[in-house]
Amino acid sequence: MYRYLFRKQCPISKEGKKVTREMLCNKETLKELFKKDEAIKYLKPIRGTPPYWQSSQKDIFAMIRQLGVPTFFCSFSSADFRWSEIVDTILKQQGDMRNTENMTWDEKCKVLCSNPVTAARMFDNRFHKFLKNVIMSEAQPIGKIIDYFYRVEFQQRGSPTHIVCFWVENAPKFGEVENDEIITFIDKYISCEIPDEKEDKELHDIVMAVHQHSKKHSKSCKKKGTVCRFNFPKTSLN
Repeated sequence: MYRYLFRKQCPISKEGKKVTREMLCNKETLKELFKKDEAIKYLKPIRGTPPYWQSSQKDIFAMIRQLGVPTFFCSFSSADFRWSEIVDTILKQQGDMRNTENMTWDEKCKVLCSNPVTAARMFDNRFHKFLKNVIMSEAQPIGKIIDYFYRVEFQQRGSPTHIVCFWVENAPKFGEVENDEIITFIDKYISCEIPDEKEDKELHDIVMAVHQHSKKHSKSCKKKGTVCRFNFPKTSLN
């Protein structure tokens, strides 16, 4: 199977030589093909492989050449422990009638680990709905999007994260315009505040729980022998 795929995808080497069965059976020749990445070109259509990401890298470099530096760099993480519908769906698939509201964190974790594919697919669907119905909508919450590029990464705990670069129409370019124009653009789309608990308690509780840096600092903070490698707490800015 390997030889068939290799010859089918790349019958000619970089030197212009036709790839033959004899070449693939020769250890030295095969070693050279691997050294030049020619032996794995057939993996290009398969996501996650080095040839696939080499192609994706060329795509985003081309976008940067044509569109300039991206306006926004965003990451969207899965709040799978807060979205009860994900756990509910997996429980139904397994014929489990437990109520998620009565489950502990460890129990939910075991359910999610039992079917990571469903959890990842539901998050991916949620992300694309959010992208279409919010980010790309006429409301233009971060401006009119002219293009975007994204990739999916998986955190250590197994949950997916979408990393996205957005290009916004008529966005000021750093170094080409006055700083005041850039500040005005940023202030138009980005803000930071703690919601009023009386007006919207649910939103207030979410922000306080997930949009603040941990005061106790996590293991990730203490990497590299520091108290917090992200330098929190930070002084407030006006």
